[in-house]
Amino acid sequence: MPRCPPSFQRIVTAVSGLDRRQIDASCLATVAKRVARSSLHASPMARGFQLFGAIATMSAASCLITSDPHFEPPPGTAPFFLPDSATPNLGEVQQIFLNEPVEKIFSARIQSEDAESPVASSLYLDFGTRAEGQMYPDEIRGADLAAGSWNDEEPRLVSITYTGQFPLTEGCHRFSLMVAHDFDAIGCPIEDGDYDVQTWFVHVCLADDKDCLPFNPATCPDIVRFCPPAGGSQ
Repeated sequence: MPRCPPSFQRIVTAVSGLDRRQIDASCLATVAKRVARSSLHASPMARGFQLFGAIATMSAASCLITSDPHFEPPPGTAPFFLPDSATPNLGEVQQIFLNEPVEKIFSARIQSEDAESPVASSLYLDFGTRAEGQMYPDEIRGADLAAGSWNDEEPRLVSITYTGQFPLTEGCHRFSLMVAHDFDAIGCPIEDGDYDVQTWFVHVCLADDKDCLPFNPATCPDIVRFCPPAGGSQ
């Protein structure tokens, strides 16, 4: 028969006055019988002391929780893309023909701890080439994503479609899908480092030039610079 746990030994000893070695020798039902027999022969005052001792022993052995535990919310993190989830494939040059209908969907999944802040997204054309005080010539703003967490069942999808909203010149262009918790007026993240970006190369061809690929990405416009530090000079 298994030995009684020490806490049980203390409680039974307080009630019955039995020696612990006796309790070790027989547990559960046997001990219960001895407690009952010893209580029958005890005086009312003795039984009172026995009960008080048992309550005091159990109180000392217990763990009291006086209030609900308080958990701090997890700190926020920058959103970041899962590169393998990008559509189209980041390694494939996309092709667009001038004066022809176009519908190019650029998407990827993100993960982040948003601390209750929604995630903003934009698709920038040739981001990094300054135009009229901005870091891009044209922008297609996506719908904000509701705040998420690392505990989400699956990464969230960011998707923006180009349907020819802005005319493109022949040659190489960059389409940059960017996510951040907020953007400033020139298209930069409000907070330094609080962003991620995926960039696709898009080659714009003449309508009758079906063989304009492949091309050399080195012919794409140079990026002047990315974003100045938050609060820095523009």
